[in-house]
Amino acid sequence: MADRPLHRTIFLSFASIITGVCVLFAALSLLLAYIVEDGILDAMLTQQAAALAGAPVVDGDVYPVALAPGVRWIQAVEQAPALVREQLALNPNISEVHTPDSSHYHVRRLDGQRGWLVAEVSGLLVVSQLSGVWFAVLSVFWILALAVALWLAYLSARRATQPLRDILHEYQTQPLPDAPGDSIATDLASNELHQLATQLSDINRAYRDALAREQAFTRDISHELRTPLTVLQNQLALLAQSMQVGNKRGAPLDDSCGGGGIEAPRDTVAWARMQTAVGEAVHLLDMLLALARQESLPTQPLPVLALVEQAIVDAAEYAPGLCITLDCAKNAEAVRVDAHQRPVLLLFKNLIQNAQLHGSDQGLLIELTNADISFNNACRATAASTGSGMQQGLSLSARLAEAMNWKLRHEVAADRFLVRVNIR
Repeated sequence: MADRPLHRTIFLSFASIITGVCVLFAALSLLLAYIVEDGILDAMLTQQAAALAGAPVVDGDVYPVALAPGVRWIQAVEQAPALVREQLALNPNISEVHTPDSSHYHVRRLDGQRGWLVAEVSGLLVVSQLSGVWFAVLSVFWILALAVALWLAYLSARRATQPLRDILHEYQTQPLPDAPGDSIATDLASNELHQLATQLSDINRAYRDALAREQAFTRDISHELRTPLTVLQNQLALLAQSMQVGNKRGAPLDDSCGGGGIEAPRDTVAWARMQTAVGEAVHLLDMLLALARQESLPTQPLPVLALVEQAIVDAAEYAPGLCITLDCAKNAEAVRVDAHQRPVLLLFKNLIQNAQLHGSDQGLLIELTNADISFNNACRATAASTGSGMQQGLSLSARLAEAMNWKLRHEVAADRFLVRVNIR
Protein backbone atom coordinates (compact mmCIF):
# COMPACT_ATOMS: atom_id res chain seq x y z
CA MET A 1 0.00 0.00 0.00
CA ALA A 2 1.38 3.39 -1.01
CA ASP A 3 2.06 5.96 1.67
CA ARG A 4 -0.61 8.64 1.97
CA PRO A 5 0.15 11.89 3.84
CA LEU A 6 -2.00 12.51 6.87
CA HIS A 7 -3.15 15.94 5.67
CA ARG A 8 -4.40 14.35 2.43
CA THR A 9 -6.42 11.79 4.38
CA ILE A 10 -7.94 14.53 6.53
CA PHE A 11 -8.65 16.63 3.44
CA LEU A 12 -10.42 13.74 1.73
CA SER A 13 -12.56 13.27 4.82
CA PHE A 14 -13.39 17.00 4.90
CA ALA A 15 -14.08 17.01 1.15
CA SER A 16 -16.45 14.06 1.40
CA ILE A 17 -18.39 15.71 4.22
CA ILE A 18 -18.50 19.13 2.51
CA THR A 19 -19.55 17.71 -0.85
CA GLY A 20 -22.24 15.60 0.76
CA VAL A 21 -23.56 18.55 2.75
CA CYS A 22 -23.57 20.79 -0.35
CA VAL A 23 -25.43 18.25 -2.47
CA LEU A 24 -27.91 17.62 0.33
CA PHE A 25 -28.41 21.37 0.88
CA ALA A 26 -28.98 21.94 -2.86
CA ALA A 27 -31.54 19.12 -3.00
CA LEU A 28 -33.30 20.37 0.12
CA SER A 29 -33.31 23.93 -1.23
CA LEU A 30 -34.91 22.81 -4.48
CA LEU A 31 -37.48 20.73 -2.60
CA LEU A 32 -38.21 23.63 -0.26
CA ALA A 33 -38.74 25.95 -3.23
CA TYR A 34 -41.34 23.58 -4.68
CA ILE A 35 -43.02 23.25 -1.28
CA VAL A 36 -43.17 27.03 -0.83
CA GLU A 37 -44.51 27.46 -4.36
CA ASP A 38 -47.26 24.88 -3.80
CA GLY A 39 -48.02 26.42 -0.41
CA ILE A 40 -48.53 29.85 -1.94
CA LEU A 41 -50.91 28.49 -4.60
CA ASP A 42 -52.79 26.47 -2.02
CA ALA A 43 -53.12 29.55 0.21
CA MET A 44 -54.53 31.50 -2.74
CA LEU A 45 -57.21 28.86 -3.36
CA THR A 46 -57.97 28.68 0.35
CA GLN A 47 -58.53 32.47 0.39
CA GLN A 48 -60.80 32.23 -2.67
CA ALA A 49 -62.75 29.35 -1.12
CA ALA A 50 -63.24 31.31 2.10
CA ALA A 51 -64.59 34.27 0.14
CA LEU A 52 -67.02 32.03 -1.72
CA ALA A 53 -68.20 30.22 1.40
CA GLY A 54 -70.81 32.80 2.40
CA ALA A 55 -71.56 34.44 -0.93
CA PRO A 56 -75.05 34.01 -2.49
CA VAL A 57 -75.54 32.25 -5.80
CA VAL A 58 -77.41 34.28 -8.46
CA ASP A 59 -78.08 32.74 -11.85
CA GLY A 60 -75.40 30.15 -11.35
CA ASP A 61 -72.69 32.62 -10.41
CA VAL A 62 -71.43 34.04 -7.16
CA TYR A 63 -71.78 37.73 -6.39
CA PRO A 64 -70.21 40.06 -5.47
CA VAL A 65 -66.98 38.04 -5.04
CA ALA A 66 -64.40 38.63 -7.78
CA LEU A 67 -62.13 35.62 -8.43
CA ALA A 68 -58.43 35.93 -9.09
CA PRO A 69 -57.18 35.75 -12.67
CA GLY A 70 -57.02 32.17 -13.88
CA VAL A 71 -59.40 30.88 -11.16
CA ARG A 72 -62.77 29.41 -12.20
CA TRP A 73 -65.67 28.17 -10.10
CA ILE A 74 -67.49 25.18 -11.49
CA GLN A 75 -70.50 23.43 -10.02
CA ALA A 76 -70.31 20.28 -12.15
CA VAL A 77 -67.55 18.13 -13.49
CA GLU A 78 -68.66 18.78 -17.05
CA GLN A 79 -67.78 22.49 -16.69
CA ALA A 80 -64.11 21.74 -16.02
CA PRO A 81 -61.49 21.73 -18.77
CA ALA A 82 -61.18 18.45 -20.60
CA LEU A 83 -57.91 17.38 -18.98
CA VAL A 84 -59.19 18.26 -15.51
CA ARG A 85 -62.55 16.62 -16.18
CA GLU A 86 -60.96 13.20 -16.65
CA GLN A 87 -59.10 13.45 -13.32
CA LEU A 88 -62.15 14.75 -11.41
CA ALA A 89 -64.22 11.86 -12.72
CA LEU A 90 -61.69 9.47 -11.22
CA ASN A 91 -61.07 11.41 -7.98
CA PRO A 92 -63.40 14.30 -7.02
CA ASN A 93 -60.99 15.35 -4.19
CA ILE A 94 -57.89 15.69 -6.36
CA SER A 95 -55.85 18.81 -5.61
CA GLU A 96 -53.36 19.02 -8.49
CA VAL A 97 -53.56 17.99 -12.12
CA HIS A 98 -50.45 17.54 -14.28
CA THR A 99 -51.04 17.75 -18.02
CA PRO A 100 -48.92 16.69 -20.99
CA ASP A 101 -48.82 20.26 -22.31
CA SER A 102 -47.51 23.35 -20.53
CA SER A 103 -50.69 23.94 -18.53
CA HIS A 104 -50.88 23.05 -14.84
CA TYR A 105 -54.02 23.05 -12.64
CA HIS A 106 -54.67 23.29 -8.93
CA VAL A 107 -58.12 22.16 -7.77
CA ARG A 108 -59.99 22.85 -4.50
CA ARG A 109 -63.34 21.18 -3.69
CA LEU A 110 -65.77 23.54 -1.91
CA ASP A 111 -67.78 22.58 1.14
CA GLY A 112 -71.52 21.90 0.91
CA GLN A 113 -71.30 20.45 -2.58
CA ARG A 114 -70.97 23.93 -4.07
CA GLY A 115 -68.53 22.72 -6.71
CA TRP A 116 -64.82 23.21 -7.28
CA LEU A 117 -62.30 25.98 -7.71
CA VAL A 118 -60.05 25.29 -10.71
CA ALA A 119 -56.97 27.47 -11.21
CA GLU A 120 -54.63 27.34 -14.17
CA VAL A 121 -51.32 28.25 -12.46
CA SER A 122 -48.69 27.55 -15.12
CA GLY A 123 -47.86 31.25 -15.20
CA LEU A 124 -47.29 31.30 -11.42
CA LEU A 125 -44.82 28.36 -11.28
CA VAL A 126 -41.62 30.37 -10.71
CA VAL A 127 -39.34 27.42 -9.92
CA SER A 128 -40.47 25.29 -12.83
CA GLN A 129 -40.19 28.18 -15.28
CA LEU A 130 -36.80 29.31 -14.05
CA SER A 131 -34.80 30.20 -17.12
CA GLY A 132 -31.64 28.37 -18.07
CA VAL A 133 -29.54 31.50 -17.51
CA TRP A 134 -30.61 31.86 -13.92
CA PHE A 135 -30.16 28.15 -13.33
CA ALA A 136 -26.63 28.37 -14.79
CA VAL A 137 -25.85 31.37 -12.56
CA LEU A 138 -27.02 29.53 -9.47
CA SER A 139 -25.04 26.46 -10.51
CA VAL A 140 -21.88 28.54 -10.95
CA PHE A 141 -22.30 30.11 -7.53
CA TRP A 142 -22.89 26.66 -6.03
CA ILE A 143 -19.75 25.26 -7.67
CA LEU A 144 -17.69 28.28 -6.55
CA ALA A 145 -18.95 27.93 -2.99
CA LEU A 146 -18.05 24.24 -3.05
CA ALA A 147 -14.57 25.02 -4.43
CA VAL A 148 -13.95 27.65 -1.73
CA ALA A 149 -15.12 25.24 0.96
CA LEU A 150 -12.79 22.52 -0.34
CA TRP A 151 -9.87 24.94 -0.50
CA LEU A 152 -10.49 26.03 3.09
CA ALA A 153 -10.71 22.37 4.11
CA TYR A 154 -7.34 21.70 2.45
CA LEU A 155 -5.74 24.67 4.22
CA SER A 156 -7.22 23.55 7.53
CA ALA A 157 -5.87 20.01 7.03
CA ARG A 158 -2.41 21.35 6.17
CA ARG A 159 -2.43 23.69 9.14
CA ALA A 160 -3.64 21.01 11.55
CA THR A 161 -0.91 18.54 10.49
CA GLN A 162 1.94 21.05 10.14
CA PRO A 163 3.36 20.32 13.64
CA LEU A 164 3.51 16.61 12.82
CA ARG A 165 5.39 17.35 9.59
CA ASP A 166 7.80 19.58 11.53
CA ILE A 167 8.50 16.78 13.99
CA LEU A 168 8.99 14.27 11.16
CA HIS A 169 11.28 16.67 9.28
CA GLU A 170 13.46 17.22 12.35
CA TYR A 171 13.90 13.50 12.96
CA GLN A 172 14.50 12.74 9.26
CA THR A 173 17.07 15.47 8.59
CA GLN A 174 19.16 14.85 11.71
CA PRO A 175 20.87 11.65 12.86
CA LEU A 176 18.99 9.96 15.65
CA PRO A 177 21.63 10.54 18.34
CA ASP A 178 21.60 14.26 17.45
CA ALA A 179 17.82 14.52 16.93
CA PRO A 180 16.08 17.46 18.61
CA GLY A 181 15.26 17.28 22.27
CA ASP A 182 12.86 19.70 23.93
CA SER A 183 12.93 22.31 21.14
CA ILE A 184 9.96 20.83 19.30
CA ALA A 185 7.82 20.45 22.41
CA THR A 186 8.36 24.04 23.46
CA ASP A 187 7.23 25.37 20.05
CA LEU A 188 3.86 23.58 20.19
CA ALA A 189 0.68 24.56 21.93
CA SER A 190 -0.36 22.68 25.05
CA ASN A 191 -2.40 19.91 23.38
CA GLU A 192 -2.02 16.29 22.32
CA LEU A 193 0.79 17.14 19.88
CA HIS A 194 2.70 18.84 22.69
CA GLN A 195 2.37 15.69 24.78
CA LEU A 196 3.51 13.56 21.82
CA ALA A 197 6.54 15.78 21.20
CA THR A 198 7.40 15.67 24.91
CA GLN A 199 7.24 11.88 24.93
CA LEU A 200 9.42 11.69 21.80
CA SER A 201 11.93 14.05 23.39
CA ASP A 202 12.05 11.94 26.56
CA ILE A 203 12.49 8.74 24.54
CA ASN A 204 15.22 10.35 22.41
CA ARG A 205 17.01 11.64 25.50
CA ALA A 206 16.91 8.20 27.10
CA TYR A 207 18.19 6.70 23.84
CA ARG A 208 21.08 9.15 23.69
CA ASP A 209 22.02 8.38 27.29
CA ALA A 210 21.86 4.63 26.69
CA LEU A 211 23.88 4.97 23.48
CA ALA A 212 26.51 7.03 25.29
CA ARG A 213 26.75 4.41 28.04
CA GLU A 214 27.00 1.65 25.43
CA GLN A 215 29.76 3.47 23.56
CA ALA A 216 31.64 4.07 26.81
CA PHE A 217 31.23 0.41 27.75
CA THR A 218 32.49 -0.74 24.35
CA ARG A 219 35.46 1.61 24.58
CA ASP A 220 36.31 0.49 28.10
CA ILE A 221 35.95 -3.21 27.27
CA SER A 222 38.05 -2.79 24.13
CA HIS A 223 40.90 -1.23 26.10
CA GLU A 224 40.64 -2.37 29.71
CA LEU A 225 39.84 -6.02 29.03
CA ARG A 226 42.00 -6.51 25.95
CA THR A 227 45.11 -5.21 27.74
CA PRO A 228 45.21 -7.83 30.55
CA LEU A 229 44.26 -10.58 28.10
CA THR A 230 47.13 -9.60 25.84
CA VAL A 231 49.53 -9.51 28.81
CA LEU A 232 48.28 -12.91 29.98
CA GLN A 233 48.64 -14.38 26.50
CA ASN A 234 52.19 -13.07 26.16
CA GLN A 235 53.16 -14.35 29.61
CA LEU A 236 51.79 -17.78 28.79
CA ALA A 237 53.81 -17.83 25.57
CA LEU A 238 56.99 -16.81 27.44
CA LEU A 239 56.36 -19.37 30.16
CA ALA A 240 55.84 -22.05 27.51
CA GLN A 241 59.22 -21.17 26.00
CA SER A 242 60.88 -21.20 29.39
CA MET A 243 59.20 -24.52 30.20
CA GLN A 244 60.64 -26.08 27.05
CA VAL A 245 64.08 -24.72 27.83
CA GLY A 246 63.88 -25.91 31.42
CA ASN A 247 62.78 -29.38 30.41
CA LYS A 248 65.73 -29.64 28.03
CA ARG A 249 68.18 -28.54 30.76
CA GLY A 250 66.45 -30.43 33.53
CA ALA A 251 66.28 -27.26 35.67
CA PRO A 252 63.38 -25.21 37.06
CA LEU A 253 62.32 -21.91 35.57
CA ASP A 254 64.20 -18.78 36.50
CA ASP A 255 62.60 -15.39 36.90
CA SER A 256 63.27 -14.30 33.29
CA CYS A 257 59.52 -14.28 32.63
CA GLY A 258 58.75 -12.32 35.72
CA GLY A 259 57.68 -15.50 37.50
CA GLY A 260 60.00 -15.04 40.46
CA GLY A 261 61.36 -18.58 40.25
CA ILE A 262 58.07 -20.34 39.39
CA GLU A 263 58.63 -23.91 38.34
CA ALA A 264 57.47 -25.10 34.97
CA PRO A 265 54.16 -26.97 35.07
CA ARG A 266 54.45 -30.71 34.60
CA ASP A 267 50.99 -31.12 32.99
CA THR A 268 51.46 -29.96 29.42
CA VAL A 269 47.79 -30.75 28.63
CA ALA A 270 46.60 -28.33 31.31
CA TRP A 271 49.06 -25.78 30.04
CA ALA A 272 47.70 -26.13 26.50
CA ARG A 273 44.15 -25.77 27.83
CA MET A 274 45.12 -22.53 29.54
CA GLN A 275 46.53 -21.19 26.30
CA THR A 276 43.39 -22.31 24.41
CA ALA A 277 41.12 -20.68 26.98
CA VAL A 278 42.98 -17.38 26.70
CA GLY A 279 42.81 -17.56 22.91
CA GLU A 280 39.07 -18.23 23.08
CA ALA A 281 38.63 -15.28 25.41
CA VAL A 282 40.45 -13.00 22.96
CA HIS A 283 38.37 -14.35 20.08
CA LEU A 284 35.16 -13.92 22.10
CA LEU A 285 36.11 -10.31 22.80
CA ASP A 286 36.70 -9.73 19.08
CA MET A 287 33.26 -11.21 18.30
CA LEU A 288 31.49 -9.03 20.88
CA LEU A 289 33.25 -5.90 19.65
CA ALA A 290 32.39 -6.77 16.05
CA LEU A 291 28.74 -7.09 17.05
CA ALA A 292 28.84 -3.77 18.88
CA ARG A 293 30.47 -1.94 15.98
CA GLN A 294 28.67 -3.67 13.10
CA GLU A 295 26.33 -0.73 12.36
CA SER A 296 29.21 1.74 12.14
CA LEU A 297 31.49 -0.34 9.90
CA PRO A 298 31.55 0.70 6.22
CA THR A 299 30.54 -1.98 3.74
CA GLN A 300 31.63 -2.73 0.20
CA PRO A 301 31.20 -5.58 -2.32
CA LEU A 302 33.58 -8.38 -1.34
CA PRO A 303 34.36 -11.68 -3.14
CA VAL A 304 33.13 -14.54 -0.97
CA LEU A 305 35.62 -17.09 -2.33
CA ALA A 306 38.57 -14.90 -1.41
CA LEU A 307 37.21 -14.44 2.12
CA VAL A 308 36.73 -18.19 2.58
CA GLU A 309 40.27 -18.87 1.30
CA GLN A 310 41.64 -16.23 3.68
CA ALA A 311 39.80 -17.86 6.57
CA ILE A 312 41.27 -21.26 5.64
CA VAL A 313 44.79 -19.77 5.52
CA ASP A 314 44.28 -18.12 8.92
CA ALA A 315 43.02 -21.42 10.35
CA ALA A 316 46.56 -22.80 10.09
CA GLU A 317 47.46 -20.69 13.15
CA TYR A 318 44.59 -21.57 15.51
CA ALA A 319 43.57 -24.97 14.07
CA PRO A 320 46.79 -26.53 12.69
CA GLY A 321 45.56 -30.11 12.95
CA LEU A 322 42.26 -29.60 11.14
CA CYS A 323 42.03 -30.79 7.52
CA ILE A 324 39.83 -28.40 5.57
CA THR A 325 38.43 -29.22 2.13
CA LEU A 326 36.88 -26.49 -0.02
CA ASP A 327 34.27 -27.42 -2.62
CA CYS A 328 33.18 -24.55 -4.90
CA ALA A 329 30.29 -24.45 -7.30
CA LYS A 330 30.57 -23.09 -10.81
CA ASN A 331 31.00 -19.32 -11.05
CA ALA A 332 31.83 -19.16 -7.34
CA GLU A 333 34.46 -16.52 -8.11
CA ALA A 334 31.71 -14.12 -9.14
CA VAL A 335 29.77 -14.37 -5.85
CA ARG A 336 30.04 -11.11 -3.92
CA VAL A 337 28.46 -9.80 -0.73
CA ASP A 338 28.03 -6.28 0.56
CA ALA A 339 29.80 -6.43 3.93
CA HIS A 340 32.91 -5.49 5.91
CA GLN A 341 35.85 -7.87 5.81
CA ARG A 342 36.53 -8.09 9.56
CA PRO A 343 33.14 -9.41 10.80
CA VAL A 344 32.99 -11.86 7.89
CA LEU A 345 36.40 -13.32 8.74
CA LEU A 346 35.46 -13.44 12.44
CA LEU A 347 32.31 -15.40 11.57
CA PHE A 348 34.26 -17.89 9.46
CA LYS A 349 36.90 -18.21 12.19
CA ASN A 350 34.28 -18.90 14.82
CA LEU A 351 32.66 -21.62 12.70
CA ILE A 352 36.03 -23.24 11.90
CA GLN A 353 37.04 -23.15 15.59
CA ASN A 354 33.70 -24.64 16.47
CA ALA A 355 34.33 -27.50 14.06
CA GLN A 356 37.84 -28.04 15.45
CA LEU A 357 36.72 -28.15 19.08
CA HIS A 358 33.63 -30.31 18.66
CA GLY A 359 34.10 -32.11 15.35
CA SER A 360 35.90 -35.35 14.59
CA ASP A 361 39.38 -35.73 13.20
CA GLN A 362 38.06 -36.53 9.72
CA GLY A 363 38.25 -32.89 8.74
CA LEU A 364 35.91 -30.11 7.72
CA LEU A 365 34.19 -29.74 4.36
CA ILE A 366 33.32 -26.18 3.28
CA GLU A 367 30.93 -25.95 0.35
CA LEU A 368 30.46 -22.64 -1.45
CA THR A 369 27.49 -22.04 -3.75
CA ASN A 370 25.89 -18.92 -5.19
CA ALA A 371 23.49 -18.60 -2.26
CA ASP A 372 25.11 -20.11 0.84
CA ILE A 373 28.21 -21.45 2.56
CA SER A 374 28.08 -24.84 4.34
CA PHE A 375 30.41 -26.10 7.09
CA ASN A 376 30.01 -29.87 7.23
CA ASN A 377 31.91 -32.37 9.39
CA ALA A 378 31.44 -35.43 11.56
CA CYS A 379 30.72 -35.20 15.29
CA ARG A 380 32.80 -36.92 17.93
CA ALA A 381 31.15 -39.83 19.68
CA THR A 382 30.77 -37.89 22.93
CA ALA A 383 29.26 -34.89 21.16
CA ALA A 384 26.83 -37.00 19.17
CA SER A 385 25.73 -38.95 22.22
CA THR A 386 25.04 -35.89 24.34
CA GLY A 387 23.40 -33.93 21.54
CA SER A 388 25.59 -30.89 22.25
CA GLY A 389 29.03 -30.49 20.81
CA MET A 390 29.07 -28.33 17.74
CA GLN A 391 25.88 -26.54 18.72
CA GLN A 392 27.93 -24.74 21.34
CA GLY A 393 29.25 -21.38 20.20
CA LEU A 394 26.66 -20.85 17.47
CA SER A 395 24.74 -18.17 19.35
CA LEU A 396 27.29 -15.42 18.69
CA SER A 397 27.74 -16.66 15.14
CA ALA A 398 24.00 -16.43 14.51
CA ARG A 399 23.89 -12.90 15.95
CA LEU A 400 26.86 -11.79 13.84
CA ALA A 401 25.31 -13.31 10.70
CA GLU A 402 22.01 -11.61 11.46
CA ALA A 403 23.80 -8.27 11.88
CA MET A 404 25.07 -8.70 8.29
CA ASN A 405 21.56 -9.65 7.07
CA TRP A 406 22.59 -13.27 6.65
CA LYS A 407 20.79 -16.34 7.95
CA LEU A 408 22.55 -19.12 9.87
CA ARG A 409 20.96 -22.49 10.55
CA HIS A 410 22.30 -25.85 11.62
CA GLU A 411 21.27 -29.46 11.07
CA VAL A 412 22.15 -32.24 13.50
CA ALA A 413 22.34 -35.92 12.55
CA ALA A 414 23.58 -38.99 14.39
CA ASP A 415 27.15 -38.57 13.15
CA ARG A 416 27.14 -35.35 11.13
CA PHE A 417 26.74 -31.70 11.91
CA LEU A 418 26.02 -29.07 9.23
CA VAL A 419 26.09 -25.28 9.62
CA ARG A 420 24.67 -23.42 6.63
CA VAL A 421 25.10 -19.65 6.17
CA ASN A 422 22.67 -18.13 3.68
CA ILE A 423 24.29 -15.03 2.17
CA ARG A 424 21.36 -14.01 -0.13
